[in-house]
Amino acid sequence: MKKKKYFCPICKNELVEIIYGMPIDMSLIKKSQKKKVYLGGCMISFNNPEYHCYHCDENFHKKDVEKNI
Repeated sequence: MKKKKYFCPICKNELVEIIYGMPIDMSLIKKSQKKKVYLGGCMISFNNPEYHCYHCDENFHKKDVEKNI
């Protein structure tokens, strides 16, 4: 199943998923280097954003990007 693509409400570039927690293998680090995912750090909280725009360097919540579909 393909993941739904979301786009930045500011610049309209494609957003990538933010992954939280300690990366446990090199494949996740390689994906972040290729800008396929964004590593959000080890601190996980209730209201963390789910998507990142590498072009604007902004983070977004899913509910905010779904408005722009």
